[in-house]
Amino acid sequence: MTHWKAQGMTLERVRICMRDAAAAIAGIDYVAITRVKHIEHLVFEEDLPSWEAFQEAKRKPGFRQRRRMELRFLAKFSRTLRRYGFCEEDRWTPAESNVAQELLSVLRARGQKELRAARLERGKAHPTEDTWAWPPAGPDVAAEIAAAAAVLRETSAAEAELLLGVAERLQTELHLPAVREALQCLIPEWLDPALEEKQRKGPRGDADRVGVKLSCKGWSVDVSVESVLRAGRRMDKVVLEFFLRALAQVCCVLELPLYVGTHHLGMHVGGPLPAEQLARLVSRWKQFGDEEQERVRRAHEVLLPVCEDPEGNRKASDWVLLRLRATEAARALNEGSGLVVEVADRHRRPGLAKRVSAKLCGVLPLTRHRLLGTEPSFEVVEFSDCEDGMDSILLVLGLLSARVAETAGLRPMAATTATYVQDVRLAAAEAFADLREKVDGELSADRDVVPHLLTAGACRAWLEKLVTKPAPPARRTRQPATQRVALLEAESAPVQPCAVLTWNVNAKLRPKSAQAPSDDRAWSAKDNLEAIQAEVLRWQPDVFSLQECSGPDGLERFGAEYRLLGAKLGHEPRAGFVQLYAKKALEAGAFDVAGVPGVAAVVRLRGVDVAFVAVHLANGMAQESQRGRHVQRALGVATGRATSVVLFGDLNMPDAELSKLTREGLRCQGVAEAAYSQFSWHPSAGPLLRRGGLRDEGPCALRPCAVFRQPLRLRLPRGLLEAVPRR
Repeated sequence: MTHWKAQGMTLERVRICMRDAAAAIAGIDYVAITRVKHIEHLVFEEDLPSWEAFQEAKRKPGFRQRRRMELRFLAKFSRTLRRYGFCEEDRWTPAESNVAQELLSVLRARGQKELRAARLERGKAHPTEDTWAWPPAGPDVAAEIAAAAAVLRETSAAEAELLLGVAERLQTELHLPAVREALQCLIPEWLDPALEEKQRKGPRGDADRVGVKLSCKGWSVDVSVESVLRAGRRMDKVVLEFFLRALAQVCCVLELPLYVGTHHLGMHVGGPLPAEQLARLVSRWKQFGDEEQERVRRAHEVLLPVCEDPEGNRKASDWVLLRLRATEAARALNEGSGLVVEVADRHRRPGLAKRVSAKLCGVLPLTRHRLLGTEPSFEVVEFSDCEDGMDSILLVLGLLSARVAETAGLRPMAATTATYVQDVRLAAAEAFADLREKVDGELSADRDVVPHLLTAGACRAWLEKLVTKPAPPARRTRQPATQRVALLEAESAPVQPCAVLTWNVNAKLRPKSAQAPSDDRAWSAKDNLEAIQAEVLRWQPDVFSLQECSGPDGLERFGAEYRLLGAKLGHEPRAGFVQLYAKKALEAGAFDVAGVPGVAAVVRLRGVDVAFVAVHLANGMAQESQRGRHVQRALGVATGRATSVVLFGDLNMPDAELSKLTREGLRCQGVAEAAYSQFSWHPSAGPLLRRGGLRDEGPCALRPCAVFRQPLRLRLPRGLLEAVPRR
């Protein structure tokens, strides 16, 4: 008899066979065990499936749909109470119901505003009524209700006392779902229907992949790993492998007597294959060749994360850490008289420790111990526990990286604290972000982190970041405009870099992104322009220029914080207009550069006049001489207006031409190319070159923008000027 057929029956005795397929269906376990009147009247024929198997029900579309429906019903229940008003426990008068409806209307407008922002700024292209519109932390519901009440106080005829009482009642348990529904935060982000297809087809911990990757020794992961870790979501074994390879590189550079194994080997050691069969399989791996086997024999310790998966279904998430060492201290594994395996297991299972220890020693190429028939001994060591079994992978990463740090002479964070899992998660996010920021400034298409882990200093610095508890983020408050201006003018004030941004928005020839949907109902040119403005406002540059704008008028969303200093046609009419903006808090004035396709203005920064010249020069190899004349004329006019000059925009210059111009034509003026704090998009590493879009331009790599300054004349404090190109 199946579980479904037994539903509704009362039976005297029951034997239950519960396997993974049935456990993954919501409620079926409850149906099975409630067919009898007493727990002693049932028995399980097999061991119960793992906890993870039962949790699979949470990812089923039917379960997720039911949870959304339950939340919607709670919001409808609030509407029913307010509409009829005769419930003894929660009575509503018509006046109170009307005021509540007005408050919810204001909150609904607020939620729709956040929904539009989520579409443009947070990448949710097709929002629905079930879309979570807010950042991960969610809204401050009490503050939003107070703000809505303040709006109604000015526009509504309702009495203040009545309005306050209704606002307080809306925050009770019965009516809070209706408030959350209005604010577009009733359905949690993990229940968004848009994620269901991704959860079935892609890695669940990487649902928000962006397509940009980091690689380490041929192993690539998406840069969304950083946001996944910071958001507290599950770390995938793919991410674990990235850190394992980075730690292996650190051990190699620092010459540590440690060997860090791969997660593939750990999955097989914890899997169902016998030791002999697994040894034959590993011997055929190309990545475990003669050189790698010799490293194992010379190492004093082998560190290996192992996933306990005796059924081999590759869905398990029960991780332990194995530390293999020789019986004698400071001896190579293949030279010691015996072997000891320390097993860090949060459940302290001696049977598991014995099985994986024997299998690991039977797989590794320790020829001396194989000939002698050495039987390894094992020890089960203390291991911090975690509330969620899926976080055991983070515990293993923390312990493994801590052992590497101890061998390198560094002091890792304590593994016995109650927040150890979260500390490891945030430290891993910081270490990953550190590598990502370094790779972002390169031209390399493979985005490999190994070149940044080639020196002992770099390896120790990165390892220390990985094993150190991150400091809590400091709360930052935005100063009023008057205080910011005073800070710029005060010579003794801390130096705040001036951020400069340039972007060819291509609004004239192609007003929509090439990757956007062709259907304007899904993504229109107006949406594209709104997204551009949102991205610029996210960067918050002090001065920025846009090229190929459709007209001379400033863009609407910039009006609150920026002033349009000027607009001028580019190198030809079809190239659109060049626009130059500066923050309203800065003192600025435009001036004309006749004969140059660009806009110029003088901006005062900390008592120094700086001339900014934004240009859009002609492209093509035949226009090289014209570009050189325009650059020299622009600098000539600008140096007469200010002591320091910044020339930026879309110069359309190949690297060779740019180098020649700064080395020969402009050396006498003290002009050199400014270094970027982060690198902008480069065609030689971008998708257009792979598609052949730039092949007709010649073998040289075009640089879309460049920033110039005069270092010999620049009297600004060191570090005040910082170029921030668009990534």
